[in-house]
Amino acid sequence: MINKKKLIAVLKILLVLFISFYLARFCISLSFNMESSYKTVKKEASPDGVFTAYAFIINGGATTDFGTGVSILRTGEKFENEAGNVFRGCHTTFIDFKWEDSSNLIIYHEVQPKDIFLNEFRKNNINIKYIKTGRQR
Repeated sequence: MINKKKLIAVLKILLVLFISFYLARFCISLSFNMESSYKTVKKEASPDGVFTAYAFIINGGATTDFGTGVSILRTGEKFENEAGNVFRGCHTTFIDFKWEDSSNLIIYHEVQPKDIFLNEFRKNNINIKYIKTGRQR
């Protein structure tokens, strides 16, 4: 049979370790900005007003390079992190788009092919075309 005092002592130690781990993680995340932040650089409704496209820059924090993305959401829908993503890439801060009409969106970027993580060509009956610019950061 397990000694009750020893069991309580072990549980107290585990609790202290658990609390210490999460407190240290919290302090480190504050120090190094480990949480990604998203900055919208362009927001524009489609010509018919049904959808809204968002171009954004992702700041991954102290140990991660910048990235870019484009999302398409129904107008009025809240833009958050992964919602409606059609394009994601990294190692740049340049991103732009242009509605040709309500069914066609052109995304301008400078992401190298190996650094593109997502590039959909159709979403919500919207055709998406990509143009890689010659811009350097």
